[in-house]
Amino acid sequence: MKIQILSIDNKKHVETTLPSLINSSVIDKVGIRPSPSIDNAIEREIQYRKNLQNVFLSILLFILTATLLYVIPLYPVPIVFLIAIITSVIGFRSPLIGFSLSIFTFIPAYLYQTSVPFWWLLINLFFVGLFTVRSLTNKNNLLSPIIGLISGALFLTPYYFISIPLMLSIVLIRKDHEFLRNLGMCFMFLMILIPFGALSFAYNANINENLNPQEIFHIMSSESLPLFNQLIFNENPRLSSFDLPVIRELFSGILTVQNDVFHPYLFLLIDRLVILFIPLLLLVTFSVVGIMDRIWPWLKLRGVDLNQIPDFSFIFTIILGCIFFIIPLQTMQIPFDYYTSFNFSNSLKTILSAGGFGVILSVSSISLSKRYISAQLNETIKKVCKDHSLLVDAFFEKIKKIQDACPGIDINFELTAANKFKEELLITLDGVDTLSYKILNSKVKIIYELSAIQSENEINLHKKLIEYHNRQLDKSKTLLNSLNKLGIVNLPDIELTHLDPDAEIAFTIILSHQDDLNNFLLELSQNTINISDKLVKVVQRNFDPTLEATSISISENFIQQGQGEQALDSLLVTINSLNQRYMKIMQKTIVNLKKLIKRSVKMYESNVLPLNESLGKDPKTTETGLITQRISKDFENLETFRGILYLPDVMDSLAFLESGTRTVIEELLQLLHEFEKRNDSKIPADFHWGKDTQLISDIKASLGKLDDQVLNDVSDRLSNIEYGIKIIENETNTLKKYLIMNEFILNYINIEPLISSLIKIDGKVLPTQLPVKSKYAIQYLQLFAIGKKKISFDTKTSILHKILKN
Repeated sequence: MKIQILSIDNKKHVETTLPSLINSSVIDKVGIRPSPSIDNAIEREIQYRKNLQNVFLSILLFILTATLLYVIPLYPVPIVFLIAIITSVIGFRSPLIGFSLSIFTFIPAYLYQTSVPFWWLLINLFFVGLFTVRSLTNKNNLLSPIIGLISGALFLTPYYFISIPLMLSIVLIRKDHEFLRNLGMCFMFLMILIPFGALSFAYNANINENLNPQEIFHIMSSESLPLFNQLIFNENPRLSSFDLPVIRELFSGILTVQNDVFHPYLFLLIDRLVILFIPLLLLVTFSVVGIMDRIWPWLKLRGVDLNQIPDFSFIFTIILGCIFFIIPLQTMQIPFDYYTSFNFSNSLKTILSAGGFGVILSVSSISLSKRYISAQLNETIKKVCKDHSLLVDAFFEKIKKIQDACPGIDINFELTAANKFKEELLITLDGVDTLSYKILNSKVKIIYELSAIQSENEINLHKKLIEYHNRQLDKSKTLLNSLNKLGIVNLPDIELTHLDPDAEIAFTIILSHQDDLNNFLLELSQNTINISDKLVKVVQRNFDPTLEATSISISENFIQQGQGEQALDSLLVTINSLNQRYMKIMQKTIVNLKKLIKRSVKMYESNVLPLNESLGKDPKTTETGLITQRISKDFENLETFRGILYLPDVMDSLAFLESGTRTVIEELLQLLHEFEKRNDSKIPADFHWGKDTQLISDIKASLGKLDDQVLNDVSDRLSNIEYGIKIIENETNTLKKYLIMNEFILNYINIEPLISSLIKIDGKVLPTQLPVKSKYAIQYLQLFAIGKKKISFDTKTSILHKILKN
């Protein structure tokens, strides 16, 4: 939360050295000299350095290309320098393309002289590609692979003792991404050193090309390895002209062509652990040099009087780094069975060249620092104002976000103070070029004071924001409780907790919590609007057609403005009003509905269900069964309805019970029709089987009367339902009688032969002679006598007689 201000002191300045040149980042301009359109002195200086940096990389690419293609013969010498010039020109604009072009032209020469196996070339290309891709983000990442390749190539010349100081110089210049920097230089260095070391070893040991790899390995194993010597080998002749077919053949044969020296040499390096020791020694040396480079400013920072030593620290650092490398290199010759040309003379040359590099780096660093100091004092105050202007702008953006997320929060004091700070910064920035040094210092003091106030205001704003969030959270929980009392259950939980005003919580986290709370309230208010709208429409349709839904429109406007809390407040006013007016009616309706549903279910289970089962119907497929399942579920739900917001559900249950009652009446009426037709079709018309000729017409008349009534009063609707249930009870009772008679009629075909037999034998049949109840036996005898002239039924004695002829 604190805002830091840059200090200005004519006795202290930011020391700009050569590493800051390499690591600087400013928009590149064409040419070395700065553009005259840039007023800022420091920016002009940085532009100069940026352009100088491009020139530096361009020169390095020229040196790299020329060195590689000259010491590794393939192209004619004029072509070598032509390629180097083209690479340098392209590299000035795009170091990435320049480096890629340099590697591309180097590969044929590399293959032409070494004939390395494809897997080794593939690994090399992978790492070259890796470091090339890294340069997309920062072109200075090319420094380490470029210097690594140049250092390796120098071992093909008498100036190989320059390689180590050259790589250590890059360690001091390129300070970021230390691991990748060191790894890049080391691997690119070994990319040259290992294959050409194999050729040089074969040359020194007079190894015949006709020997197989095992024989070559045996010869190499019997001798000491030459390491860090000038690499002299049998060179393939340089082409006399730029022969494209030869170059194309080199590319096409990379999968098959290889020499027999490389693998034995590599196995020997692995066998003697040199392949581990040398890279490790290089990487450790690079790291030690990086650590030593940090010691000088560390000592100066702690007040150690070093006079001018830190200004020329590069000299001591590179020299010490070379000594650190040479001593282990010389010491470990016997354990690892190798020898090196770093004797006293060459070691001295290395140290002297290290001192030369150190002098060049130190002088360049001091020169660049002096150029920078002259422009720094005037521009520092501008930077202070610009930095704080950005901070104040960010503060204004923060305030805007707070105002959007926290309507009604009081931050006027903080806003006024920020406006005053912004105004002072703009005034100072506008006239800074005309102010004297004394006034500049006073301006710094004013800005520092305002900055301290601004910092305190940010802390206060942080606390206000948390307190506002906590208040809104409490109010949201209160609203949830209110909705719960009104009948909305299973409301989502607010997965937020109170924030500690004294805790260091990031602004984005607080604002995120508040946004989550606002979104929760908006979602809750939108859902409540839907429920409230349904409630209002039910009241308008069933109780009060004149009721207006003004609060719903107001709440929708609040939601469009992102004010979920205000929308809920408006809705709760309407819901509470409706709760006071209709809650008792709803409760009474629920009690009556439960009674009617219970009565309907009981009637279904005792009458309709057995009837359907006796008819062979699946109760779950009949409309009556489905309706009963639904009203049973409604009965369970009615047990849980506690608030006015459940009124639409209660009225839906009422409406369904009304329509369901009509549906059941109609279904049972259809069954009555069916049984009357079935029974009438199977017996004589003169036989009275118990048909109620008036029932169906009475039911239709009652059903029509129910359909014609338009009832708004809930009690009248409940009375109609009760009346409908009575009709259903009457229908089911009649259906039971019809079903019994249907079974009676169907069983007649079994009784009729028995009666015929008895009448032939005895001439009469008594009811007790039939295997059925007496009541049904009498009816069977009556039915048998209908239509038979020689048979008569005595109604007094209930005996069937055969009429004898006189």
